[in-house]
Amino acid sequence: MDTSEIYIKMCDCPEIQDDFWKLIEKDGKERRKRFDRFRGTKYSPRIPEISCPDVAVYDSGGKILKLTSLPLQDQIQEMCGFDKNFKAEIYDYVCDLYRFMGEINPLDYSSFEQLWLAFYMHKKHGKIWDGEQWTEEK
Repeated sequence: MDTSEIYIKMCDCPEIQDDFWKLIEKDGKERRKRFDRFRGTKYSPRIPEISCPDVAVYDSGGKILKLTSLPLQDQIQEMCGFDKNFKAEIYDYVCDLYRFMGEINPLDYSSFEQLWLAFYMHKKHGKIWDGEQWTEEK
C-alpha cells in the first residue's frame, strides 16, 4: 500500500475522491457523515468495512480539516470498470495499460497504485500527472 507523499497528492483531487466514494457507497451520504463525524476532532478515523487508509489534514490546533482516501490497486481497477471475473476483460485492460505505458515514462511512478491511478485518470478523465498535479492531456 502506497502512503507516500506523491500518492497522497495524486489522490487529493475531486475526480478520484468522488469516483472512489461512488464505488464504495451507493447513495453518497456515508462520505459526508464520515467527515462530519471527525471534523474538528483530534481523532484519526478508521472505518473497518472500508479497507483503505485516510490521510487527515489538521489545523494548527490538531483538529481534522480534510480527509483524503487512498484507494488500493484493486479498488482503482474497479473504478476503471475492471471485472476480475472476466478473463477477456483482464486481457483488454492489460493491453490498454501496456499501450498507456508506451505513452508515458513508467519510471515516473514508484508504485502500482500510482501507475494504475495515472492510467485511470488518463482513461476516464483525460488527464495526466505532471509530477505535481493532474493536467488536461494535450
